[in-house]
Parts: sequence; structure tokens; C-alpha cells
Amino acid sequence: MSRRFQLLSLVFAASLAARSSAQTTWYVDVNATPPGSGTLASPYTDLQNAHDQASTVDYDTILVAPGTYVDDFAFSKRVTIRTTGGAEVTTLRSTGAAAATLSLNAPLDELDVLVVEGFTITGHVAPATQGVVRSGEGTLVRCIVRDNVGIGVETTYDTVLVDCTIVNNTYGIECSTLSDAIWMKNCIVWGNGVNHLSGPQPIGSDIRYCAGGPFYFASGPGNLTGDPGMWNVSGGDFRLRPGSPCVDAGDPALLDPDLSRSDIGYYAYDGGYAPITIYCVGKLNSQGCVPQIAGSGLPSLTNPAPFLITATLVPPGKRGVLFYSHTQDAQPFEGGTFCIGPFRRAGGQTSQGAGPCGGVFSYNFNVRVQSGADPTLLPGELVYAQWWHRDPNDPAGYQSGLTNALCFGIVP
Repeated sequence: MSRRFQLLSLVFAASLAARSSAQTTWYVDVNATPPGSGTLASPYTDLQNAHDQASTVDYDTILVAPGTYVDDFAFSKRVTIRTTGGAEVTTLRSTGAAAATLSLNAPLDELDVLVVEGFTITGHVAPATQGVVRSGEGTLVRCIVRDNVGIGVETTYDTVLVDCTIVNNTYGIECSTLSDAIWMKNCIVWGNGVNHLSGPQPIGSDIRYCAGGPFYFASGPGNLTGDPGMWNVSGGDFRLRPGSPCVDAGDPALLDPDLSRSDIGYYAYDGGYAPITIYCVGKLNSQGCVPQIAGSGLPSLTNPAPFLITATLVPPGKRGVLFYSHTQDAQPFEGGTFCIGPFRRAGGQTSQGAGPCGGVFSYNFNVRVQSGADPTLLPGELVYAQWWHRDPNDPAGYQSGLTNALCFGIVP
């Protein structure tokens, strides 16, 4: 353990002792009746107001309910601001003004007395050289900083990041002056225009068990440079996919919920999770409907249960085929949009059902995965699929129809 993290541990232990005598836990819920009084029965609705209240004092805790909180937040008290539902359901969103979405300015050299935990921080639109999170003294724990025009985390003094994912920003983290100090553990910084901005050696830098980068002045151990293996960065899915180098690669002193060694980043690896999303647009058919694709079940190399890819709202009694690819696309095709890249075919069949738009296609894609017929269908791979079918009275004149498209991942 480095001197810095030894110091952090001692200070954190001291702060826990101080917080054990904290006077109050305050509650905030943006969906409650405003303005609220900060109690569990009548929570504040304005997070900044909850922080600014004279009754909110040192070492208090502010518990924040799920929702989207819009402001340019500035926190400076010795408090812990923690969500009850996590970053998946609790968001700090910029107002759109040219200001940091979140400023952390605790008293200087008082380590870990201002802690913000469990938020997604997003929506910053300009300027690109401004910090989305601007920290003069503060700690960010289990947060996602994503999809911002700007610097994901900009340091101006002591900044601590633990279990965070910083992705899809103009810049990831910035630590470029002699007075800056950044301390990161178990964080992913990836998919940003530039992942790490740095100039002269900062006064302090300790980056360990982090992935992405490359990181400058990183002390290690445990840093991984390169792709951290998230499911779909461009599609906004930052969970770890099978085979990710971040799995069981975090600080060995920390454990995940399943009691295994910690993973790197906000998300703990879940071997039973596969992304399934709909994208693109279908083509209007001769019966006045736009066919729809869907997926149900778990795409898996070993699971005996089916993963069904279906199409509905198609003309009954017509031949169709499922196209699939490992890349996404959007090209004009026979009066519609072909939504996948270079493709293979599977699931040729005749649509079942009766009546206008009453036809259905259904194909168990796990049969294809588990057959070994296509060796590219491996755990951790993303697949893009789209149904094509015959439509003799196609209003576009091509005698064909198309659904929208499905993106899904394969698990072991």
C-alpha cells in the first residue's frame, strides 16, 4: 500500500469516527412534493438546496433517491452525498450553462471529507476544455461520468476516484499542473477523445488497478492499458463482457458482491448478463404495418433454454430469413434500411399466423450458437440481426420487407 493510500485509510477511519456522531441524515427525492423538509417522510426535492441548508452540517449524510437532478452543482461541506439506487437510476445533469456540472470544493488538505457516491454525471455541452466534474478537494466513489462535451474529471487540487467509469467524453481525466493531485483506484477511463490529459509531473499522482488510459505518472500496481472490455461503449453499455481483462483484476483488498476479488470500473462482472437492444427502423409493408423484431431469453453458448429472435406484423404465409452480422450499419436497401454489416443467414422459414399483419417469424438463435456452425459466435461477441421477408405487394415495388434490427451479446 502506498503512503498516499495509507494516509487515505487513516483519514477515512478518522472521518468514520467523526461521522458516527453526525447529527442528521437528510433525504432528497426530485419526485417528491416540493420543497420538502429533508425528512424521510418529506424529502427535499432540490439537491443543491439540501446541501446549502444551514441545518446541514459537518459529517452529515444526504441520501438521494433515484431520479434526474438538473443543476450546476457546487458542494463544499464536509458531507457524504450518496444515492440509494446507484448510478443506473440516479443522474446529475447539466443545465447547459458554461459551468461544471459538479464542483467539489471541500476545505483544502482535508482528505475524503466530501464524498459523492453513486451517480451518473452527464449532459455537459460546452466548452470542451472545461471540467464536467471539477474537483479542488473531493472524492468520487462508484460514479459514471459519460457522454459529455468537456473533461470528465478535471483536478485543481486533491481528487480521489474509486470504482468509477469515465467514458465517451471529449477528455477523460485531466491532471496537468504542479498543484494538482489525483488518486485513482479500480477505475476505467476509456472511449474518450483523449483518455488522460497531463502536463508537468503533478504534486501527487497514484493510479492503481485502473484500466484504459494510457495513464501518465501512474504508479501502479495493477494498471491495464488498452481496451477494458466493456460490452458496447458506443452504444452506452459499459458493463464488462466475458473475457474482459478487468474481471477479478481490481484491488485484491476489495471484494465484489459475490465475494470474489473486485473488478475494475463501476460495474461488477455479471456472467448472466447479455445486452439486448432494438435499433434502426423497419420498412412499411403492403398490409400497412412496419414489422418489428424482438429477442427473448439469454444468448448463450451453453444455456439449454432458447433465445428467440422473432418478427411480428409481417404478412402471413411468406418466406423469410434472418440476417446477422458482427457489425452495425444503416444503408438504403430495397426501399428500406439494411441495418447490419457483412452478413450470414439463418432461420429460413415461412411466417405463421393469419390476417393482415398477423404473420410471425421465430428462430432459436441458441441453436445456431451452440451448433458450432459459425465459429465467430463466441462469448463476449456482439451480434446484429434483422429479418428480411417476401412481400409481393410491397408498396416500394421491390417485393420485399424488412424489420428493424436487434443487437445482442453472447455469454458463456
